[in-house]
Amino acid sequence: MDGIEIIDTYKGKGYASLLLAECLKDAKTVNTYGVAVVTRKGAFMVGKDLFVKHGFEVVDTAPPDFELLVKKFNKKAPTPQFNGDWEKRRSQYGNGLTLIRADQCPYTVKNVKEISETAEETYGIKPNILDLKIIVDTD
Repeated sequence: MDGIEIIDTYKGKGYASLLLAECLKDAKTVNTYGVAVVTRKGAFMVGKDLFVKHGFEVVDTAPPDFELLVKKFNKKAPTPQFNGDWEKRRSQYGNGLTLIRADQCPYTVKNVKEISETAEETYGIKPNILDLKIIVDTD
């Protein structure tokens, strides 16, 4: 699953919990170590409350406000973590605005377009847009 989104009309009715329960059930049927999610306090991503309510634990953080949460099915399983070294990673993009996007979310194209237009029209900044093509599993 790439994300959970519930439109306002249906919020507070337990649908996100039902979707998450199905995700956890599916993960158990294929013998995974558990489920990991990235949350943040800012826009475009879900906060951690739903996951904490269902037994997920924060295992790592990344700037500016990302949190990696995990619900392990096997307590002896390795704990996932962010790769870190954020300043070195950031420096490869130079100065200015770099937007890194993946096509996992249907709103990405619209949001990146709006952010780019605002950056150019309001601030005179032409962003560099990078598209992620693949997700690499390092295990």
